[in-house]
Amino acid sequence: MALTGTAVLVGIGPIGWFVLGFVLIGGSMVLSRAGDAAKDSAIEKWLDASSFGMRELPDAPRYANLNEEVTALGIALHNPQVVETDWSRRWGFDHYQAEAEIFLPGYDFGESILRITANGQSVAPVKRHQQDSGTTITLRYYLSKKEDIERVVFNVRYRPNASFNKDFSLTITLPEPENPEIDEQTIS
Repeated sequence: MALTGTAVLVGIGPIGWFVLGFVLIGGSMVLSRAGDAAKDSAIEKWLDASSFGMRELPDAPRYANLNEEVTALGIALHNPQVVETDWSRRWGFDHYQAEAEIFLPGYDFGESILRITANGQSVAPVKRHQQDSGTTITLRYYLSKKEDIERVVFNVRYRPNASFNKDFSLTITLPEPENPEIDEQTIS
């Protein structure tokens, strides 16, 4: 069996080797550009700025003491994270539909505090999926096409449990299907 695989590799000829090399080099260039364009996560920024980090990221904070560093780790671990967003013009209907899927690390149905608004109105998740490390929620909001407004702003305020003295906050603005804006997560 191994002999057959070796015979195939040796028997592909110079054009085959050229094509294989071109595909491998092109693929590595595409992956390299995608990696360079990726945004650093809160955990990556914390690791870089921590006492054992390399301090290579320009926008990573510097911590004055260990207490500040541990607090920043808690924030990085519990910040709500946008999984997916969608804006639909809903052809044939008299409304638009905005949808956002958000992961809430450490969310516990019995202890966590969650407040969600869409364009200033209180809304509830339409779907929840509990996981070991938290909960994924799906938010959906319908906006009448008769109104002059063509955007939806979701505001999520989240506190994992009573031991946290501040809320995590996330704002998602969905103006168009091609260009959703996701504001930076903050703690207040």
